[in-house]
Amino acid sequence: MENNELKSVIEAMIFVAEEPVDEKALHTMLSDANVDMERIQQTLEEIQNDWNQDARRGIGLMQVSGGYQFRTKPVATPWLQKMNLPKAAKLSPASLETLAIIAYRQPCIRSEIESIRGVDSGGVIKTLLEKRLVKIVGRRDEAGQPLIYGTTPQFLELFNLNALHDLPTLKDIEEFMRERRAAMTEAPASSSLVAEKNGGDDEAFEEPEEEEEETEVIEEVDESEDEEALEKLEESLKHLNVVEKTVLMMGGFKHAEPEGMGEKGKLGAEVQRSSETEPSVVQADAPAGEDSAQSPDRPVQ
Repeated sequence: MENNELKSVIEAMIFVAEEPVDEKALHTMLSDANVDMERIQQTLEEIQNDWNQDARRGIGLMQVSGGYQFRTKPVATPWLQKMNLPKAAKLSPASLETLAIIAYRQPCIRSEIESIRGVDSGGVIKTLLEKRLVKIVGRRDEAGQPLIYGTTPQFLELFNLNALHDLPTLKDIEEFMRERRAAMTEAPASSSLVAEKNGGDDEAFEEPEEEEEETEVIEEVDESEDEEALEKLEESLKHLNVVEKTVLMMGGFKHAEPEGMGEKGKLGAEVQRSSETEPSVVQADAPAGEDSAQSPDRPVQ
């Protein structure tokens, strides 16, 4: 088989394949043509150079998930988004978080994932299994024999990765987060510079009239609440005075001074004790014919 013919055949095989095609699969399919592995690798490099380096072509041959697949170039992305293409199912933040933990810590079990996330992850793992982004790779030899999870080739294909070592390292992620924080801090600084250029006054952010209205409303609400509180206090004081007068008229508390008794209650009790200890005195009528001055009051015997 000539080189041009071999190149066209390999291009067609990769184009019609639903999944990325690796070199071993190509070698197996071309075994009848007596094509060795080295020649296949050279042909793949030539196809990549023809498609990827030609700016007139909108697709290129990419290494994805350990194989080769034709994919659109990033230059065409804004224009492809205008087409009514079926949208791929999006992953929720919980699914992305769980998938990232499995990708970086695989093989791992469910308890390890939940200890990192802090929440139950059974439903999320089930969703990832259904989407074929995660697979069960075995059981751990410990109590309960929990299932061990790992990523699939579909995971690499979805995120345009050739292998797991193409994942960004933790240092790369930290640098990305630093750059993002720096960009977020620079944004408020730039807005303040714009305000300074405009003279430091921005009428769009000043609303004195609305603020005055809000303060007036707040003051009215406070006054009404104070008036209600004063009325309740006056009613309670009136009721307390009536109760105190009733207690004093009844002679106070007899022979007891319970704890917490007020001063007025103690006064009523003292009046009751004095009335009980002092002898009762009654004025007797003076005998007839006697001078009232000579008949002083005396106790009745």
